[in-house]
Amino acid sequence: VLHTNDLHSHVEGTGPDSFVGQPGKQKFVLGHYARLTSLIAQLRREKAADGERGVAQDFGIAAIVNDNIISRLQVQERLQLVVVTTGIKDVPETRKRLVAQIIRSLIDESLQLQAAKQNNIRVSEDEVDKAVGDIEKQRGRPEGSLVTYLTSQGVNPATFREQVKSQIAWNKLVSRRIGGKVAVSSEEIRREIELEKNTDKTKEEA
Repeated sequence: VLHTNDLHSHVEGTGPDSFVGQPGKQKFVLGHYARLTSLIAQLRREKAADGERGVAQDFGIAAIVNDNIISRLQVQERLQLVVVTTGIKDVPETRKRLVAQIIRSLIDESLQLQAAKQNNIRVSEDEVDKAVGDIEKQRGRPEGSLVTYLTSQGVNPATFREQVKSQIAWNKLVSRRIGGKVAVSSEEIRREIELEKNTDKTKEEA
């Protein structure tokens, strides 16, 4: 099984072509999608030679933000998150209308994370855990209940955590640039969700 839906991982080079540069100053090659395509083709040939069938799912590319690729799978996962957390009417027309907005949000988040990285800003898993915990406390929910709920509704919790992570990173960057202190805004996350909910309801009523 070649697991490829985690776009944050890399496909490492193998063989003599895995390194480039002069001896002692070589750099390890990460093949990314070109190497991934070659590996899939290679696996298919090997399976065919053994009389077996190989299955590959391609969720396609929704957008490219510099070196970061946003897949259609990511869009669908975020779409499910929005539908579940906002309580909007879950019909094909609504989902279709939200796609462009979700892609725009994912692009913005990708740019925020890239800007934070360029400024050596990192967000730890503990910080994300704390922000998620703050949201649960604000809603009077027990610890861990949010992830449990999202999972039960067919939402990949990772897409929610990635959204929280990008907001924390952006807050850190803004704080550094203005020289002040900006709190990790779990309340801002809650307001944003409510704003999306109210906006979508207004559009539906119109």
